[in-house]
Amino acid sequence: MRRLILFLSVVSSAGCGYRTCGTMKYWTTGVDERLDDDSDGYIDLIEACKDDYGSWGYNYDNGYTQLLLSDSSWDMEEAADVAYDYTPVTEIVFLSSHLESGEVLTMDHLAGYGAHRPDGMSGAAMLSASLTDARIEILKGPKEDNFDGQNYRMSWELTFGDVTADMSMGFQHFEGEDWINFTPETDWDPPEHNGIQPPDEPL
Repeated sequence: MRRLILFLSVVSSAGCGYRTCGTMKYWTTGVDERLDDDSDGYIDLIEACKDDYGSWGYNYDNGYTQLLLSDSSWDMEEAADVAYDYTPVTEIVFLSSHLESGEVLTMDHLAGYGAHRPDGMSGAAMLSASLTDARIEILKGPKEDNFDGQNYRMSWELTFGDVTADMSMGFQHFEGEDWINFTPETDWDPPEHNGIQPPDEPL
């Protein structure tokens, strides 16, 4: 509910302007003129700046930290097109012990997947791809959040799926730097997260 309220308040104040803190690319089977800004076969979405918008995360009581990459849109029609036609879901998990300023996380520490409908049609099949290349750096934090949890400033470059002739940036590709809010959560259910777990989890 908090995210919905914040999203609606952002949209309603769109005239005040905004800053972009990251890019999000989702591969499509054809050029979507509504959302593909450069006709490269990827819809182009953004990470809006500040911890109350865009991506967010959870700290689970089993020692996992989850990062959810989520786009921001200041246009209600565009937001609906993305949500209903593509329905993107992108998730990263790592050990909470790495959520410290100065830490640099790579494929040795991270697992994840990205899913969406590349056909861009509501009701079409969802396809997913595993994380294939990654770097996340924890730049600052923690600082207390206005609502709950803690905020960390992070930079990231993430690729999901193989880079091929048809998918020059993989199935999904993300780059950005922003403050991310992480709130406490209790139960981690592996099937709800495509079975991903941190690769450096102690046996």
